[in-house]
Amino acid sequence: QTQTFTLYFVRHGEALHNELEKQAESSALSLVISEGYDPDSPYAKNRMEEARKAILRSESMEDPPLSKLGVNQAKKAKKDLERLIEIYDLPPVEEVWVSPLQRTLQTASIVFPYTAVDIDEVPALSSETLSDRVKRDESKLEILPKIRVRKEIEERHTGLPCDRHSSLGKLTRRPTFNRFSFSALNVLSVANLFSTYSS
Repeated sequence: QTQTFTLYFVRHGEALHNELEKQAESSALSLVISEGYDPDSPYAKNRMEEARKAILRSESMEDPPLSKLGVNQAKKAKKDLERLIEIYDLPPVEEVWVSPLQRTLQTASIVFPYTAVDIDEVPALSSETLSDRVKRDESKLEILPKIRVRKEIEERHTGLPCDRHSSLGKLTRRPTFNRFSFSALNVLSVANLFSTYSS
């Protein structure tokens, strides 16, 4: 029997470095204009690009959080997803895969504020069947998603601080993320440790 799966793709919200990039470009453009240069000139464009890249190269931008706009975008994504599922009678989200970058984790925490590990009423079982992950709300039985942090789906490795995620220890200490499953990262960290020593 063929089994069908429904995949939902959600883009993370704007991060702080994206906001600062735009501010840097705007400041650079204003400076160029004050110096008497044409704002559409190659010189102006180069100055703006240099200012933008300076933000991305800054170590202070390591694993940046969502900007205010990004938080609002995530809230809108939550409403849009709920509306999409309701209108088209789509299946509920059972599992969420998210990269370990702070901006994606924050987005996931906003779009999916309630997850299986939040619920004390559900006993800890060895299996992870769908029936294990439920929440009883009066007479209503609601399916709750399991959020798994997966390194293999993070953004491309640019070498820039903004695309370098925080340490596993730092991420797991965040109250916002303590309901996420980091087990895949734990396994990967151990594998990398043994790989380093064996080489």
